[in-house]
Amino acid sequence: EFSNELEYIFTSLAVTGPLAPDHGTAFGGGQVTVTGEQFVNVTCAPGTTADCLTCRFTSYAPWQPNFVPGMKTDVLVAAVFVSDTEVTCRVPSTQVFGQPPELVLEDETCGDQCDVYVSVSVNSFDFVPSGRDESIKYRYIKTVEFASFFPPSGPTTGDTNVTVLGSGFSPNMNIWCKVGTQIVKTRYVDDTRIICQVPPIDEAVVGGVFVGFSTNGADYCELVPGGLDNECLFTSTPELHFPFFYHDPIYASDILPPSGILEGGTEVVIVGSGFSAYGQRFIAHFLEAQVTCETIDSTSIRCLSPAIPSVTDLAGVEKYIPDVAVPVRVTANGQQFTPLQTGVGCPPNPDLAFDDNPKASCTQPFVMWTWYKNPSILSVAMADGTDVPGFNGQLNPDLYPSLFAQLQAQTIPQGPTEGGTRVLIRGNDFVSFARQQVINGQGVVCPGGVRPAPPGTSCTTTCTFPFRHADPNTGRQEIYYECINLQRLSHLLWRVGAVQYFISEFRDYLQGGKVVTNLQCLFGDTHVPATIVDNSTITCVSPPSAHGVVVPLTVTLNGKDYAQISLRTQFQYIAPA
Repeated sequence: EFSNELEYIFTSLAVTGPLAPDHGTAFGGGQVTVTGEQFVNVTCAPGTTADCLTCRFTSYAPWQPNFVPGMKTDVLVAAVFVSDTEVTCRVPSTQVFGQPPELVLEDETCGDQCDVYVSVSVNSFDFVPSGRDESIKYRYIKTVEFASFFPPSGPTTGDTNVTVLGSGFSPNMNIWCKVGTQIVKTRYVDDTRIICQVPPIDEAVVGGVFVGFSTNGADYCELVPGGLDNECLFTSTPELHFPFFYHDPIYASDILPPSGILEGGTEVVIVGSGFSAYGQRFIAHFLEAQVTCETIDSTSIRCLSPAIPSVTDLAGVEKYIPDVAVPVRVTANGQQFTPLQTGVGCPPNPDLAFDDNPKASCTQPFVMWTWYKNPSILSVAMADGTDVPGFNGQLNPDLYPSLFAQLQAQTIPQGPTEGGTRVLIRGNDFVSFARQQVINGQGVVCPGGVRPAPPGTSCTTTCTFPFRHADPNTGRQEIYYECINLQRLSHLLWRVGAVQYFISEFRDYLQGGKVVTNLQCLFGDTHVPATIVDNSTITCVSPPSAHGVVVPLTVTLNGKDYAQISLRTQFQYIAPA
């Protein structure tokens, strides 16, 4: 009797080398490719290295506790069949040979002790070559750890300098970064930092691209979360725990609104291009104050303005001043920013009179921000003084069940639903610093041919508008003053021989005449223009209303931030009898 038929494979196995790569980190984990002849696909069972295609790594280093001269240590690893001339094997750590990876030093110190010899078998028993072969040798090199990298994003045009943090870096080491499918060599900074300059890419990819690091140019580990610290592991397929986010080149052309309250929190929309979301995070810099923005669409992002910082320069001068414009730039990585849009390159207009600002007709985009103090309301009343104590008899208690008694006790302005009632509002900060200079007639002396002119005494035709400007040569931020023709801004009213200006809309002619603030009243949800009486008094005319109701009455300079409302700041619409 005979057993079932068995298959026996004869092969003239040969390993020709060299290995690729022929070196790698002492932590192991990378793949080495072995070339030769007549490899046979005898796959190892999961978790075993018996009777199958196997790689053997042999060390003669004195790392074992009971080492004696001539002693060797063999470690078997299951091989992966690629073709009859090529197999791959996962490199073991030096730990299995008795040496902790962190104790493996530089090549020149470690020497031959860091060499292991590789051989291959199709049955885990007969290995080729059978002994040392210097052409089929793998060298362990100093352990390098990769912990993190930043920034995690940059434009598709490339050139983002990514800082990689870790340990074990040295100036004579070759380390590579892999970004997507492209490989770049790193630049040494110190033993904990190296720099990768990100290459360009044709188009951005939602979700980012693979980032890996290698000490041999072949095996790239990927950062994965690992307890308190990240680990850099050789993964068979990218897991993208820490990808790099390419994004379109970004450009900003406007900011809406261009001003907000000192406390910050104004909802701002920055308009431009390249704002599509691929996973990156946009940061808006208001001079140096930073806020995070969210993508609305490819042409706009939304963020909340920062509070005005209290910062002085080395000379003790405040860097941020209310009513002084600062540039706003956007970045996704802190390196590449949208261009400064401050009108630095605006050409003078030869058709303007001398005391006009040369930027008054500039058509370049201005992306600048102005902080101002939010107005407050002390009282509201009928402009003609016909206030009536208590509410009109039309007040319906069912509409205001919890406030009816309190509202009945208030004296608030009221008028017909068709609108047209002029309301007098008293309060503070209706006119900001820049507009006060207009209203009070405070200007500058414009010496012949000198511009910008320094702050000076009052004059009747010009005034100072402050403007923060970056010197194109030094980058230093300075405040400039220039003369403008006030007749371009407002009408005149003669009082006791002096000129008084009534301006509710502030156009900054150092921003090409852009409207920075526009004083308005809000009746319920309808805005109407405000008229300035003096620094603490304004009037507004009620708009039409479809119903005889009580609506909140407040004031805004930018259509976003409003003076605080209360029971005293209401307006009652009276429906026809």
